[in-house]
Amino acid sequence: MSPGAWEVERVRRNRVLLATITPPDYKISMPWANAVRELQQPEGSDFLKVSGLPFGPARNQAVRTCLDGGYGYLFFLDADTIPPRDILM
Repeated sequence: MSPGAWEVERVRRNRVLLATITPPDYKISMPWANAVRELQQPEGSDFLKVSGLPFGPARNQAVRTCLDGGYGYLFFLDADTIPPRDILM
């Protein structure tokens, strides 16, 4: 049975774009990398890795990608924060 219009709209509305902005030195910790790998994501969500830009323009790029992609939420995850597995849910 295929999803109805309400189910499709709910998935679209709840999609998360998780933007990780790599520090200028490209260094991240193993605990951070492991935490990102273990994140639970709402259906249809995606990761966006932005690197090689200063933080302001990198965040602006993530916002543009989120708006253009029709995501319901944008979540920034910095390399100095270890998130719980269910933070996106």
